[in-house]
Amino acid sequence: MIQRCKPVAMTLGRSLGLLALLSACGGDEAGGGSDSPSANFPPSITSPTSFTVKDGQITGVRLVAADPENDPVTFRISGGEDAERFTLSEAGDLTLKTSLFREPMDTDYDNIYQLTVSASDRTSSVSQNVSVAVERPVDRVVATPLASGFIDPITILVGQNTIVAQRNGDFYFARDGVKNAIAVPLPDMQSNGLLRASSNPALSRFQDSLRTYYLDKSGRLVATSYSYASFTGLKAAGTASILDKVTDARVLSYFADRTDAGSLSVTGASATQPGTEGLAQDSNSVIGNLTIFSVDGTKIPAQVSGIREAIAVSYVAYPTQMPRLAIADRGAEYDEINSVSVLSGPANLGWPFKDGVKVVKNGGPSDLVDPLIAFPRNFVTGEALVGSAVIGSSVVLAFRNGNLFTLPTTALYSSKPLTNAALVDRTAELRTALPNIGGISLIQAYRDRLYVINSAGTLFEVRWQAGL
Repeated sequence: MIQRCKPVAMTLGRSLGLLALLSACGGDEAGGGSDSPSANFPPSITSPTSFTVKDGQITGVRLVAADPENDPVTFRISGGEDAERFTLSEAGDLTLKTSLFREPMDTDYDNIYQLTVSASDRTSSVSQNVSVAVERPVDRVVATPLASGFIDPITILVGQNTIVAQRNGDFYFARDGVKNAIAVPLPDMQSNGLLRASSNPALSRFQDSLRTYYLDKSGRLVATSYSYASFTGLKAAGTASILDKVTDARVLSYFADRTDAGSLSVTGASATQPGTEGLAQDSNSVIGNLTIFSVDGTKIPAQVSGIREAIAVSYVAYPTQMPRLAIADRGAEYDEINSVSVLSGPANLGWPFKDGVKVVKNGGPSDLVDPLIAFPRNFVTGEALVGSAVIGSSVVLAFRNGNLFTLPTTALYSSKPLTNAALVDRTAELRTALPNIGGISLIQAYRDRLYVINSAGTLFEVRWQAGL
């Protein structure tokens, strides 16, 4: 220990009168004392490590710290995967930049924001992990039956009218509990050969945007467009061949763009069609590939390949972000949601080399992409995914047993695969409005409403009052 010395005056002799200045040094016990600073202890953060805020609440979280020496303490954000979503004052007031439950912006998209905060007394500091969860809002669901008696429905077309198409080629207007037939000619269609129908709800006249996909009697997969024919109904305006001489090819989804210049037609390598799996990796094939067909049947090369059995393809345009396609793909053991940028170039979803995130066959290309989220069949009591649709700020996922989940559309822009924690279980909400809904066979979305056909063949219009 370094000691300080101070001068001491002492008389050495009366006669000499000499004054000597001596330096006296001493420790604590010698009475010299010490003015060295006392030890400093870091502050401690005494507020909870987790908080819950209401939907839309961005303020109201206050961090608190105590210091042993009662020194002033200041806070700052020092890390955490969601740190950029917060601001923190030196006094400890924590603010979320956004806290909308339906549009989570946390890294895991599960509405739990994680960050690390530090408290300092300017000499030492302490850090602590903090989480802020956004509370799920209570919502009321209103369901209205539109019509019943549908047999093997394959498409719900929604716009100014609600129309259901059945696999046998019958089309029905559905309203006020009644279904009314509409004549849609399907030239040379084989029995139960209708695979899909699409229309553009932005156009005022349904017939001007209607397109059907079906197998004709010679085994071709054809696309037919329609025009209005006075009071006689619709007439086929043009037919284009998509696939030739097939026995079991299914157009599994579609997307009509805003100008109705074409449809995104997705076909999948079906388990009932052995030997087609490899075509999912062949960019010259429409099996297992996403292909655009124009009105005259011209094909634009596939940009998305490796699809096994697409259930639905939805177009999502989120503000300030590039548009994306949400592709629901039914695997052999896993169902998955894939998010593909419309403008980013080719994307290979992996089939037949990958099923979900599981490698099922070696030797695949090096550019296989992981799904945004994958879940095994036992995720929902072994029931398969039967439909996917975008409504409001959510991607709705429907399962055969009647369970319903949503995934926020913001999650489609995630830079990493997500876990099931990002899914919101909406089953209880749906069953409160429709306690006897049973299973689900088909869904479609339009604006703020979801259209559901249950396993008994009844069509319902479902609306979440606070929106999805």
